[in-house]
Amino acid sequence: MKPKSDPDDGSAKRKPSEQDTMTNAEPENSELKIDLERSDFDAVELGLTNFIKIMERDQFGALPLEDFGSGFEVKETGIYLKSLPGWLVNSLGEAEFEVLFEHPYGRPEEPVLSFPFTLKELKAFLDWAAHVGHDVPINEEKLRSVIENQKDHPKPVRYQPAPPQNQSNETLGAHVRERNRKFALQNTELSEERALEHHRWHETATQIRRERRKDISLRQLASLVKRDLNLPDALETIRKALAKHK
Repeated sequence: MKPKSDPDDGSAKRKPSEQDTMTNAEPENSELKIDLERSDFDAVELGLTNFIKIMERDQFGALPLEDFGSGFEVKETGIYLKSLPGWLVNSLGEAEFEVLFEHPYGRPEEPVLSFPFTLKELKAFLDWAAHVGHDVPINEEKLRSVIENQKDHPKPVRYQPAPPQNQSNETLGAHVRERNRKFALQNTELSEERALEHHRWHETATQIRRERRKDISLRQLASLVKRDLNLPDALETIRKALAKHK
C-alpha cells in the first residue's frame, strides 16, 4: 500500500524507506521452528540485553534499534511501533494510517512487547506481527542459545518478604515454613524434570550404541541423540548430560 500522491505536485519527493519498508516488506521469521510454548520454557524470560542478542543485524552489521523489522523501534522498556515524521503521517490515507498504527492492545503509545517477556508472550507477539504483515527478523539459533543458557541456569526462587514484626511468633513460623516448603518444592520439581529428560537421552544413546557396530565419540553420540529425539537443546548440553551417565 503506497501513500496517495498528486502527479502535479512539484514538491520534493519523500524518502520511500520510511513507510514503504513497513507496508511492502514480506514478513520474515514469522514462524520459528522452536516450540515457544513448551512447559520447560516457562521460566525463560528475555529482557533488553537478551533481545539484542537475538536480533538480526542490518546489511551494515549494525543493530537496527531505531528501525527494527518493518515498523518497530527497540527501547529500554520494550518494542514499540516506530514513530513517523509529521510530514509522512499527514500524507497517509485513513486506511494506511490504521495499518501502520495498528497495535495488538489498541494502545499505540505503549510497547507491543514489554521487557522482560516470556517465550509465550514472544509467540503471541510474533503471531500478531505475522497476521498484520510485520517483519520481525530474529536469529533462531541465537534464540536457542539464550533459551538453553537459562534452562541450564534456572532463575533462583526469591524469598517472599516476611510478615511485619508485630505479628505473632506462630504466624511468623508458619510463614517461614510455607516459604521454605515452596522454595524446596519448586527446585525439586526443576531437578526432577531435568533428570527425567536426561534419562530419556541416556536410554536413546544406549539404543544407538547397541545398533552400531563401531564405537563413536561422545560428541557424535550426542549429535545422533539430538537428531533422533528432535531436541532443541544445544549439542554441548546433550554431550555433558550423556557424559554423566557413562
